[in-house]
Amino acid sequence: MSDHSEFSRNKAALDHCNMIYKWIFIILFLGGAASVVYTLYQSTAFLVTLNIAGLVALCVGGLVIVPLSLGANIYSGYRRIDMYAYLAPVIALLSAIMDLLCGCPISIVSILGVILTVVFAAPTILTNSRYRYLEMQEGFPYFSELLMEQQLKSEEFKLHDPYAEAAEQRKLTQSDSMNDLELNGEVIEDKVNEKTNYMDEI
Repeated sequence: MSDHSEFSRNKAALDHCNMIYKWIFIILFLGGAASVVYTLYQSTAFLVTLNIAGLVALCVGGLVIVPLSLGANIYSGYRRIDMYAYLAPVIALLSAIMDLLCGCPISIVSILGVILTVVFAAPTILTNSRYRYLEMQEGFPYFSELLMEQQLKSEEFKLHDPYAEAAEQRKLTQSDSMNDLELNGEVIEDKVNEKTNYMDEI
């Protein structure tokens, strides 16, 4: 069994991983929300100028592609699958490419999506690697020495239940019939009823 110091180190490492995942989620979620709000606000300008190509590029990028790329990074941390963190910047780049194909300058939303996914891809991948290592350690996810001892005792109890063993032993030793009593040659006689006149005298 691992010693107390190793449990403490693993517990601290797991807490650190969870903290990183939490902050990545908060920042990327806020980034996605900002992308949607900015897109809805900026789309009114394209409607006024009747720039349909720019409006389509902005809406697809800001409402679909960028939130999707940020969500891929978040999902990578949630499921501990690195592939989604690698795909997140690639997906975000599609928004910038779409702007260029529609003849528009690259929007702030596209730039924001690319920056966020590139910046947070590496921490997500590194944290995933550390988390997978911790999953293979003894005591995961609690890393409590006392809890580990209780779990080992519980598993041992399941394998060797003393009550079940005692019941099984009792079944092997008990008999369904009573043995005849041995009287060693003694004969038990019926007691002779002696009649008394005690009640008559009263």
